[in-house]
Amino acid sequence: MKIIDEFNAKNKAAKEKYLKTKNENISKFIEMKIEYTKKINAMKEKESKNV
Repeated sequence: MKIIDEFNAKNKAAKEKYLKTKNENISKFIEMKIEYTKKINAMKEKESKNV
C-alpha cells in the first residue's frame, strides 16, 4: 500500500502543478488578448481621426 500511496501523492502533486500552470497560461493569454485589443482599438481610433 505504501507504494500506491506514494504514487497517488506524486500523481496528485503533478496534476495540481499542471492545473496551476494551465490556469496561469490561460490568464497570460487573456491579458495578452486584452492588450492586443486595446492596441487595435487605438489604431482604429487614430485612423478614424485621420479621415
